[in-house]
Amino acid sequence: MDMAEERIGFPYDGTSGSTTASLLADAILSQKTKQCLVSSQLIGFQNNNGTYPQAEVFTTLLQGFPTNGTSFGLLSSGLASQAPGVATTFVSTDIGGPSADGFYDIIRFILTFKLPINPGNLTVDWKFGTEENPTYTYTIPDKFEINVTTSGGTINIAKLPNSTSVNVPNAAPFSNPVTGSSETPLPPYPSPNDVTYNAVTSNIETASVNLDPYAGETITVEFFVADAVDRILDSAAFIDNLRIEGCETSEVPHLAFVLNSFALEELGLSHLTNSEAEKVEFALGTLHTSISPSTSSVAELLSLNSSTRKTLQTIILKEILLGSEVQKVVNLITNPVANF
Repeated sequence: MDMAEERIGFPYDGTSGSTTASLLADAILSQKTKQCLVSSQLIGFQNNNGTYPQAEVFTTLLQGFPTNGTSFGLLSSGLASQAPGVATTFVSTDIGGPSADGFYDIIRFILTFKLPINPGNLTVDWKFGTEENPTYTYTIPDKFEINVTTSGGTINIAKLPNSTSVNVPNAAPFSNPVTGSSETPLPPYPSPNDVTYNAVTSNIETASVNLDPYAGETITVEFFVADAVDRILDSAAFIDNLRIEGCETSEVPHLAFVLNSFALEELGLSHLTNSEAEKVEFALGTLHTSISPSTSSVAELLSLNSSTRKTLQTIILKEILLGSEVQKVVNLITNPVANF
C-alpha cells in the first residue's frame, strides 16, 4: 500500500506560526532554571519572519497544561497552532520540514545549560498526542524524544510507564482507545476533549535524569517530534515545567549577607580615611577644635605626611581588593551558574 497517496494531507500555506526558540524556552522553563540556560534553538521549517509553525506557546489550559506557571509549549509534526479544538477536527499538514532516517517534518527544540556544582535531577512534564490512531496505530510510528547529551553520551529520557520509547504504537496502551477512523474518529476521545488529536496519553508524565555526574558541564536537552513513513497526519508533544534542581537553589540570600559585610568594611575604611584627614588638619591648625596644637617642626610635618601617605596607600590597596570581591559577588547574583 502506498500510504503517501492514500492518506490525506494538506500543504502548508506559510501563514501560521508566531513562536521563536526564546519564547518557547521562556514558556517551559521554571523561573530559577532560566538562570542556567545558555542558549535555545529551534530547527525545523522556518517562516520568512523567523518563526516556526511547528512550535507554539499556549496560555490556555489544554490537557492539564500548563503544569507550572501560566504557559507551556507544544511541538508538532504539523501546525502546532491547530492543537486546540476537539478530536473530530482533522489535522494533517505537510509542512515540508526536514527529514532524516525515515522521519519527516522533523522539529527539534534544543536547550543548552551550564550546570551548577550540585545539579541534581533534571525533570520535565510531557504528553504525546496523535492523529494516526486508530487506523494507523500499529503501522505509522510517529515519535517523540527528549535527548539529553552530556560528556557521558546521549540518552532519551522520554519514556512511557512501561519504560518504552514514545511513538504511536507504544503510546496506544496509555492513550484513550479512540475508535472509528483516523479521519473520522469516534469515542472515546481524549479527556478532556480539548485538542484536535484523536489520541493523547492519559496521564502527564515526568521525564527525569540525574545530572550529578556532570556537575559544572555544559549539556544540551533536545525535544524531537517527527512524522514517520510520510509527512501527514500530525503528532505532537506537550511540554512544560523543565527544571534542574541545582538551578532552583538560589544563592542570592546568602550573597546578600556577604555584600552587607563588604558595606561594613567600606564604612570602616571611610572612618579611617577621615581620621587621617583630621590628623593632618590638626597638625596644620585648621581643624575646628578647642585644643590648640603645638607648633610642629618641618621634620615632624614630613614624618606625619609620610605616615599618612602610607596609611592612604594601604586603604587604596584595600579598596581595590574589596572592589574586586564585590564585583565577583554581583556576578554571582546576576549569573550564578556561569561564575561557579
